[in-house]
Amino acid sequence: MGMLAWTAQEAVAQADPPRLTVFLSVDQVRADFLRRFGDQFEGGIARLMTEGVVFSDMRHEHAFARTATGHAVLVTGAHPTGTGIPSNVFWDRTENRLVNAVEDLSVQIVGARADTGRSPHLLRREALGDWLKRANPDSKVFSVSGKDRSGILMGGKRADAAYWYDGDFGQFVTSTYYAESLPTWVAEFNAADYPRALFKDGWTRLLPKEAYERSREDDFDAERRGRTNTFPHRPDTRDTILTLYDQFALTPLLDDLTFQFAEELLAREEMGADMTPDLLFLGISSGDYLGHEYGPMSQETQDFVLRLDRRLGKFMDWLDERYGTDDYALVLTSDHGTPLLPEENKRQGRDAARITLVEIQEVLLPVLQQGLFDLEINIIPRITFFYPFGLTMAFPEGAVTDDKLIDLRKRVAQAIRETDWAADAFTYDEVADPETRSREYLEAFQHNFVPDRAPDVYVLYEENHFFSSGIPVDHGMPYAYDTQVPLMVRVPGVPGHVYGDRVRSIDVAPTVAVLLGLTPPDDIDGKPIALEPS
Repeated sequence: MGMLAWTAQEAVAQADPPRLTVFLSVDQVRADFLRRFGDQFEGGIARLMTEGVVFSDMRHEHAFARTATGHAVLVTGAHPTGTGIPSNVFWDRTENRLVNAVEDLSVQIVGARADTGRSPHLLRREALGDWLKRANPDSKVFSVSGKDRSGILMGGKRADAAYWYDGDFGQFVTSTYYAESLPTWVAEFNAADYPRALFKDGWTRLLPKEAYERSREDDFDAERRGRTNTFPHRPDTRDTILTLYDQFALTPLLDDLTFQFAEELLAREEMGADMTPDLLFLGISSGDYLGHEYGPMSQETQDFVLRLDRRLGKFMDWLDERYGTDDYALVLTSDHGTPLLPEENKRQGRDAARITLVEIQEVLLPVLQQGLFDLEINIIPRITFFYPFGLTMAFPEGAVTDDKLIDLRKRVAQAIRETDWAADAFTYDEVADPETRSREYLEAFQHNFVPDRAPDVYVLYEENHFFSSGIPVDHGMPYAYDTQVPLMVRVPGVPGHVYGDRVRSIDVAPTVAVLLGLTPPDDIDGKPIALEPS
């Protein structure tokens, strides 16, 4: 089977769009979860593995494997350099400040709280839902997620609405970008306070304890930063940092709530009710929330994946009953993976570490001070650590010449390369030059380069090393454990099979576009993949 066997035009000619397509992204899922837990699946993942096209080697090709970055790529078919979303938070060189990928000061939150508004206005490309809306204005496009950044970015610029879970109040909210008030059915759903009811008895293992022997021991000191790290996980009223609703989001019960909300949305908004194709984006977020706390080898992560399988199975049964098995398609993928906890890597014989801000400052501050002196730069820059991947040196406009800034970047990058925790460091100027491809992983950083949202120096940490922001484990590097994720596509009439060639996350959106009967834009980076077995 060869990759890119169809042209977009050939694919459109053959397309018979299903009434409903569900695009499901599960946050922080490694591809090896399918192999590790495969014999324990009996629900939706099991169905997709037999009924769907299973891509055995799907990769993100950008350096910053983060939630906002990955979701923008998955729905646009463009690398971050085209989407304009290089990370969850980035330094805006025009505004000289850190910016959240979905913040929008011109709108307000609609729902539980008054907070900085959220919208997709920083996204610089139209997305899959926008392509559908342009071709079929009557098509309905909605997005639902446990996180604002995934729900908003997946929905694109023209979604009828995007809803996401608010951890302060345990409710689904939106913003005035989409509507001035919540629909009555959303307000009624929120008023039921489902999180409190679902979390009443806490989170216990789905299966008997013996079924978790393929994961590590339950009591592992590095998990959860000193909080309770063993089953059962019950509401902690003494926690002064996390509300009950935040604690709820650290369990797979958040996913139960998200699926329940999605079913309600599909019914209330009458999606898939006619022959005009509709599109629902569904972001399953608890895997990332709990994954940062417990790591991929934990019993908690295993239980999350098994519960996802069962709940997805119920969701697909619901879709079968409502639409019939031949009238909906379902895509399952992920925005990024994750490394093991350093303590887990070490006991498996690998070098691993969390790199603290103090360690970084010990390297950077002396070289910066010497560079400012040598180059006769008479003003100290505002130093911003481009969390968690690099350094921005923000000088007042006109305070330093381009040549001096280039020199200073080189000095900083060289100092980082000489540490034992960095595999390499790339300057803004190296990443900006498309002809520079001589070093490993540089191309992945170039895929992430957004000129007005880029740091002065990018850091490539050694494998199994990451910047410590106070959480047990974090992701973001271009290594396979962060970039290789599942991709399964269930299409009516297409028999289940395994696709063995490597595919790219930029190929997902154009592939789904073809499924929807659309011709993908010519200027995206990805290409449609043939789903029929050859």
